[in-house]
Amino acid sequence: MSASISQPFTIANVPRQASQTKVLISQHSLTSNANTLDVAVSKYSISQYIINPTPKLVNSKAIPSNLTVTAFDNGVYATQSNNKSFCLYLDESHQIPLKSAVVNCLSEKIHDESVVTTAILQDGTVQKYKGGEQVFAKHLPLKDIKQVEFIDGQYALIVAAQSTALYELENLTELRVSTTLHFEQFKQIRQHLGKIYQFDLATNDFKIFELTTLNEIGVVNIPFLSASKGAPLTFTVVGDSRVCLALANEIYLLDLHLGSVLSHNKFAQLKQVELIAGARDGSFAIALSHGPQDNAVSLDIINLELGSRSIKDSLGKGFATFMKERRSAESQVTLRPILDAGDKTKRSFDYASILKKLTAAAKDPAKFDQIFFKELYIVQECYTEGDRFIIDQNFLSETVGVILKNYSFEPSSKYPAAFTYLLTHPLFPADKTRHLLSKVKQIPRLYKQVIVTCPNLPLDELLTESFVIENNELSLDLSLKILQDYTKDSIKKEMKALPRVNVTNFIKFVIGNYNNSDESSVATPQLFQLLSLVIDSIGLFALDGELLTELAGYIDNMVKIAEMNTELWNLLEFRTNKASVAGSNRSKYVKTQKKVFPPYLVDHLEI
Repeated sequence: MSASISQPFTIANVPRQASQTKVLISQHSLTSNANTLDVAVSKYSISQYIINPTPKLVNSKAIPSNLTVTAFDNGVYATQSNNKSFCLYLDESHQIPLKSAVVNCLSEKIHDESVVTTAILQDGTVQKYKGGEQVFAKHLPLKDIKQVEFIDGQYALIVAAQSTALYELENLTELRVSTTLHFEQFKQIRQHLGKIYQFDLATNDFKIFELTTLNEIGVVNIPFLSASKGAPLTFTVVGDSRVCLALANEIYLLDLHLGSVLSHNKFAQLKQVELIAGARDGSFAIALSHGPQDNAVSLDIINLELGSRSIKDSLGKGFATFMKERRSAESQVTLRPILDAGDKTKRSFDYASILKKLTAAAKDPAKFDQIFFKELYIVQECYTEGDRFIIDQNFLSETVGVILKNYSFEPSSKYPAAFTYLLTHPLFPADKTRHLLSKVKQIPRLYKQVIVTCPNLPLDELLTESFVIENNELSLDLSLKILQDYTKDSIKKEMKALPRVNVTNFIKFVIGNYNNSDESSVATPQLFQLLSLVIDSIGLFALDGELLTELAGYIDNMVKIAEMNTELWNLLEFRTNKASVAGSNRSKYVKTQKKVFPPYLVDHLEI
């Protein structure tokens, strides 16, 4: 797969503030297997979101409007008030007043399950806390600390006004110090995989330093940025010598080692993209997206694909080639189809007015659909990429509420096609999913669509429906939905919390599935996985003898199939390797054959 940059996916809206909004991301949210995002927004809140299958707010804590968050990690945060008072919040019951601002903090569990927090202050003081009590304090010979980055929980890279130092965290031993690398107003510093990257906004140069020695090992100029002097620029490192750089409303994925633009994307619907963090494995970046309106700021995830991470990703994508292609594209006239209605990405919606019209037409499905699809410029009855700007969650929730309130979803009743569309929207309101399955159950087509496309369906309702449904197709859809949207642990936990349920229908469906030839047999591994979770939760003693006998026979058959597949695979691999060796020997024999010449040649000459 080639390198690429996806469209921003909104996690939450960020309130506009008089000064620049400071947003901090907890470091544990930047690992590849993390499904939660902990965010601290100065003067607003500290919140936790679940990212998959769709973004959802889990909990939130308000922050007074006079407090700026200066550091944040794993629920521990530090603030600075307008009157220059400083405080470190370890938890609800431990608030530590400080004499200087906390530049960064690290909070992690140790072997005895206690939480140790390390805070590095602007005046050079380092403090460690365990269980709310201070256990260590030391003053470093550094003045006016500007930036701190923790490395694998063992080291700290400390950037001060006049120097940069690398410290070992356990005993705060100074490992390296450099006066060449230090904080400057127009230079940004990031570290990743043993290298430090410093970008100079004045010269458009990336300077690369070795982390262990703090010595400069390379300088890379980004030539195509020279024409954009003064534009807002941010960057985050997403791999070895690979950088994601945002300039105004454009994002570039760069390979600094080979001097190439791996991918480039321009978001016409935005005014500015501000990168604030990146995943350690380079799979995504987190950004603040500024819309065309001054108060439209959102916290977004931008998925990244880094390609094969080899030299072939950069072939034909050098900086010079990119600049040439850009100049060529800018010199061409942009043509649009005759029936093109214009640039839809620049449209803004008057959600309040649209909702008022929809409420007035709620009893008439045809009129409701006409208003809904026309006012929102929707061309299909399902969500498409062109509808990605319909993101007002309050509007979506109110619209779904109007439909659910005015329609009973009886077998012969009509309902707006807009409801079918909303079921496919990734931001379908989570508060409207409760009892949704039971409400539409009398319309099989709609019931199936709710299962397949609607996000945030409650797990307890999905499990209950899967145990009572007698339709094999719907039972398969429910089973796959459960495994797709929820983890094994959450499924087992919810199973134990359910009142006594009869799982006979579900088990018989799974048992009868393996010898079918229809599409459901393809999903046998997933069904077997869900079956094991169900049995682990309720126990074998909850099943009657006849069902246990059928289950034992089914498992025996599955084991035989697994053994047979293994034998066939080994046989196929053996035959393939043998044929490959034989073919290789024949090719060597053909290549080594020498051309045979006759002992003499006869040539006729004409005189």
